[in-house]
Amino acid sequence: MKLRLHRNSVRLRLTQPDVRQLIVQGRVEESVAFGAPAPTRLAYALEVSDDVRNVVCEFADGRLVVRVPSATAAAWARSEEVSIQSPESHGNGNNDTVPLKVLIEKDFRCLHGPASADESIDDYYPNPQTA
Repeated sequence: MKLRLHRNSVRLRLTQPDVRQLIVQGRVEESVAFGAPAPTRLAYALEVSDDVRNVVCEFADGRLVVRVPSATAAAWARSEEVSIQSPESHGNGNNDTVPLKVLIEKDFRCLHGPASADESIDDYYPNPQTA
């Protein structure tokens, strides 16, 4: 699973094994270590939940967690739909609310081969531009 943060958006891109894990186990998680010798970690996860009606994104204690309704995730996983997205609002209830856009996508094969040697192109979804 890849994480992209840009302005007020969070984007997660999942390979086919990531999507299978999400549906079977209910969660996919990754982390990034910063610094040495005692690294600080940024962990990020995507979870399915019966407790949410829309996509929600929370951040606390170095963990970013995106939760998606179980039925939405299941329908997305077995369909040809590319993404799940949800605008979300954060603020104090006044006019200074800043929208946060959350996008969850199936990760397509690169047109020029895998991005790194440890990636298998078979893990990625077929790129529609190659058809």
